[in-house]
Amino acid sequence: MFLSLNKNFKYYYYSRNISITGDIFHSLVIMSLLLGQKNATSIMGILVAINAVVRVLTSILISKKVDKINEKKAMIYLDILALRQML
Repeated sequence: MFLSLNKNFKYYYYSRNISITGDIFHSLVIMSLLLGQKNATSIMGILVAINAVVRVLTSILISKKVDKINEKKAMIYLDILALRQML
């Protein structure tokens, strides 16, 4: 329903889904490389658990602060940070 009503929301929705799919492939590749190198499924399980715990904790702790910040300044800062990581 929302996809047909708002063109910008449609772009956001599809780009977010593509980004999530890329994150899933990245995690799968990292896990398969680890499994190929060490052949230790217990290490892989521990990494999956740590990843889940970190995502949950950061989403809980950061969500309160995100509502209070200026969106424009945050986007500029995050773009600069992403550019620094690429270089």
